[in-house]
Amino acid sequence: MVQRKEYLDQLINWKDEQVIKVVTGIRRCGKSTLLLQFQQWLKENGVTDEQIVSVNFEELEYEELLDYKKLYQYLKERLVSGKTTYIFLDEIQKVSSFEKVVDSLYVKPNVDLYITGSNAYMLSGDLATLLTGRYVEIKMLPLSFGEFLSMTGLEPEQGFPEYLRSGGMPYIAAMNRTDEKVSTYLEGIYNTVIVKDIDIFSYCEHHMALMYDMKVSVAYLPKDKVLGLSKIARICDMVGKRLQLQERIGSDIAEIIMEVSGSEDVAVYIEGCHSCMSARGIKKHNAKTVTTTLRGAFDTDSTLKWHFMMQAGK
Repeated sequence: MVQRKEYLDQLINWKDEQVIKVVTGIRRCGKSTLLLQFQQWLKENGVTDEQIVSVNFEELEYEELLDYKKLYQYLKERLVSGKTTYIFLDEIQKVSSFEKVVDSLYVKPNVDLYITGSNAYMLSGDLATLLTGRYVEIKMLPLSFGEFLSMTGLEPEQGFPEYLRSGGMPYIAAMNRTDEKVSTYLEGIYNTVIVKDIDIFSYCEHHMALMYDMKVSVAYLPKDKVLGLSKIARICDMVGKRLQLQERIGSDIAEIIMEVSGSEDVAVYIEGCHSCMSARGIKKHNAKTVTTTLRGAFDTDSTLKWHFMMQAGK
């Protein structure tokens, strides 16, 4: 297991500070492993097992604690009187109303709180407002190229193509890698729905000029709900039925897809021609305008972003 020194040092530097440490990152980038490494560092530096309370909400034995009231009671009973209690809540977004637990623990003395979650869920609007001035975010990425080489034992010339293919996922670096296994594992992480080349048109609000030959590609990572493909096309069509700007069309589509799908991970790619460029003024007939709108993991995960652009782009 490679030590994620860059992120571990950040946790060490923030230890015992009166802020909530929020570790965010895409699925399977190593957040849980980082917490385990930090807990081991605490034990090696004089913190007792009794002072460390760790809950990973992906483990079945903690299913009962998905009720925020039971979770709060469970944690409160384990606070160590007169000493700092280090609380680790892994994948906390699985707990409905978890922000109430986090806020209540924050105001208690001698509590050092660490929470993790995927980019899509953590520090979204309401939670960020609630925790303003109370947290520090540690944005975690998959393995760097150097970490990947250290974990696999490969030379740079051999390792670079594999690193590009795997996106630096720690588990891939540790496994007995074959093309089929790597592809299957990544597919499970990036189970993306992409609808390409949806035809729409609109009118530019600046010049009342036609925006034509527009092709929209939409992608999202399904959570609990999968949208009908025709619904995605209808959303794109609806958004264009008013005076618009191309970049705002992408933003509007993304916001609606996020709302109806329940997924914060959405991407929109649009190509279009504008008659304000082709039929008036400078009259550049072959000019196309390309815009991208990226939300959630599509914005923060470079591998996912690259896969989308390869699929959607021409």
